[in-house]
Amino acid sequence: MIRVALFGYSGAGKTTLFQALTGKKEEVYDPFTPNLGIARLPDSRLSRIAEILKSRKTVFPEIEFLDWKGFPEGQGFPPEFFKNFSEVELLVLVVDNFSGNADPEEQAASLSLELVFSDQEKLSKILERRQAEAAAGKVLPADQALLLRCQQLLEKETPLSSLPQEERRLLSGLEFISLKPRLVFVNGQTRPVKLAEPFFQAEANSLNQEEFFLALKERLGLIEFYTVKGETAQGWLVPAGLEAKAAAGKIHRDMETGFIKAAVLPYKDLLEIGSWQKAKNLGVLKFLGPHSIFSDGDVVEIYFHQ
Repeated sequence: MIRVALFGYSGAGKTTLFQALTGKKEEVYDPFTPNLGIARLPDSRLSRIAEILKSRKTVFPEIEFLDWKGFPEGQGFPPEFFKNFSEVELLVLVVDNFSGNADPEEQAASLSLELVFSDQEKLSKILERRQAEAAAGKVLPADQALLLRCQQLLEKETPLSSLPQEERRLLSGLEFISLKPRLVFVNGQTRPVKLAEPFFQAEANSLNQEEFFLALKERLGLIEFYTVKGETAQGWLVPAGLEAKAAAGKIHRDMETGFIKAAVLPYKDLLEIGSWQKAKNLGVLKFLGPHSIFSDGDVVEIYFHQ
């Protein structure tokens, strides 16, 4: 399951956002222990598919959100706090835009710097260790030059997410926090906001959840495809560009192992035609092989050897 961390200073509205997304009201007061909650993604397309195909059950994709008690803006975060982010796919930086004296741009920049400083400390320890290994006659890994470039970026207070995709991939095992994709959640409408990085502006306590999740999907590089089996219509989140065979494996491993082909009908075509069977009779279903790619909104039927 995809995991998303909410990151922000105390009083910015993280817990309000967490409760709005997950419906979970219980709080965790240890600042190093996250409150975990599952959000079901509202999806009007999936609801419409279930209606057209008369599905009795609708299963929406889920995302797990993690919320920690924040630290005051002037105090900052202790180094050990950032271990919390090692196993999440996305950071949502929550900034205050509802208080009279709030400066959301300054808060967003400050939170970004917290991530950079954390990575500086981690990288410094890695380079110290490798320097000692080199002094002992060991050959330095091939990524040493890349790490030195990372050091230069971090010293300029530049997140490592600015690196090219291939270099980010090479660094993935080192768990640098500023490598992770981010979305700034500007909580409130008190003042207009201009930010260099992607942001979503709304009030946490009156959130349009479907619009917010579309923004999350975009930042995570995900698409959603749909299946209807028996009386169940279900949505599936997969990385954009994932081959059809691997996407089928997200449903069940047997589907990936025995994949033959996938019948595909775009959501808009299903709306227009009004029936999967009618689309099949009209010959408009598209059949994809194992190395083809699903598009966002595709309604899919998998054929596989059992």
